[in-house]
Amino acid sequence: MSSLVQKSLLRKQDLKTFDDTAESAVVLTRALLLQLISDIERDGARPIIFIIPQKSIQSNFPLGRDVVVDHGAILIDGKEFLGVNDYYVIDSHWNAEGHKKAARALAAIVGNRGE
Repeated sequence: MSSLVQKSLLRKQDLKTFDDTAESAVVLTRALLLQLISDIERDGARPIIFIIPQKSIQSNFPLGRDVVVDHGAILIDGKEFLGVNDYYVIDSHWNAEGHKKAARALAAIVGNRGE
């Protein structure tokens, strides 16, 4: 999320690069995520945060499960059920099996809520 904000700000400042691993970027991303959760709840819905890991099954998601849950959201962490074989060999997108696993994880949450 901070990447989008930073790119927009870079254009306004006529700069060319940003670093989403910088502490200021991580702080901004945390704040944006917590505000998003708050906004979704304010609108009467329960937020579901889905962490989509990179093909290496790594993620730079800056909030722990406890923080997400403490703020009233559900967290689905793809690192818990996706593997490198769930991605296409030639790029970083999920293959059919990866999509099936993601769908099952979402269905387990949504199905339990009666929606």
